[in-house]
This record gives sequence, structure tokens and C-alpha cells, in this order.
Amino acid sequence: MKSLAPLSLAAMLLAGADASAQAQDRGSAYSAGLNIARKRGYAHPGCFAGVFARHARPHPDGRRNHWVASAGRAYQGELWSQCGISR
Repeated sequence: MKSLAPLSLAAMLLAGADASAQAQDRGSAYSAGLNIARKRGYAHPGCFAGVFARHARPHPDGRRNHWVASAGRAYQGELWSQCGISR
């Protein structure tokens, strides 16, 4: 019987790489949220950026660091309850 250790190691490495890429994506979304908040003059840009990063996804146009967040109830509710922002 062959050892499963090499397969387990490969799976862990792939999972780690995926988590790292997702963390970098969230960091990019957070940075984009900070820029948006500053341009709009929000009192607490970090709060907006955090909510934006949780709801953002890469823009379908494929440009690097271009993020969008749909203005759904969850997003707007979180902006209001956590940051006091009404849009």
C-alpha cells in the first residue's frame, strides 16, 4: 500500500496557496474600499473599507484591483449598523 503523505502534502500546499490568494484579494478589496471612502469623505473610511471588502468581488471587466459590491440589503444594512453610512 502506498503512503498518502505526498497527496496530503500537495493538498495542504494547494489549500494554503488558495487561502493566501484570497487574503491578498481581500486586501486589495479593502484598499479599494479605503480609496472609495476617502473620495466620498466618510468619517470612518476603515469601517467602510471592511464592509466593502466582505461584500466586494472582482469587477467583470477584468481590470486588476477593480472591485464592485452590489447594493443589496445585507451590504447596505451592514454599512448602516456598523458604520452609520446610509446610501
